[in-house]
Amino acid sequence: MSKGLSLFETVVGWLRLPADERRSPVWIELRARGAGRDLIRFTEPYGSDLGQAWSECPRAEWSIEIAVRVGVPASLVEHAVGDLAKLSVTPDDAATRTADELAKRHGAGREDIEPLIEAVADLTTTLVESKPEVHAALHDDHLYADAQRDLADVVRRRISVNEVRVALEGLESHPYR
Repeated sequence: MSKGLSLFETVVGWLRLPADERRSPVWIELRARGAGRDLIRFTEPYGSDLGQAWSECPRAEWSIEIAVRVGVPASLVEHAVGDLAKLSVTPDDAATRTADELAKRHGAGREDIEPLIEAVADLTTTLVESKPEVHAALHDDHLYADAQRDLADVVRRRISVNEVRVALEGLESHPYR
């Protein structure tokens, strides 16, 4: 809060700023890189702390989207999507096959990221809804959110917060390699 201003005056002053000046650096960066509206809105409260946003990201498709948008090595993204695909109870379903194939093409540098992000969203929806406990209570937001968070954890086990930070900063490789 600014010295000598009340909370109300500070908030009013902040609201008078142009929208881009009110936004967090993570929000601005992801928006500039074409991220989806829901992901951008999720990251806004994290300010410049992409690492915290990554660690608390509640959805696997958003985790994958962050990774591809900031430039995490495509091979890590490919493996993370592969880890998700392995969780499918029906590995031959269209969502699993499409996501897995697009991730391999992305890993080989031959795929635009938009179809991959859409395919991962379809895959995670299929994975979450195939869980018996979620399917039985499809309108239970807590079960659905927990299942989504479990999938995001699968992605985070493959792609570390350090990989995301390194990619965002534009470094060629992790300093400990």
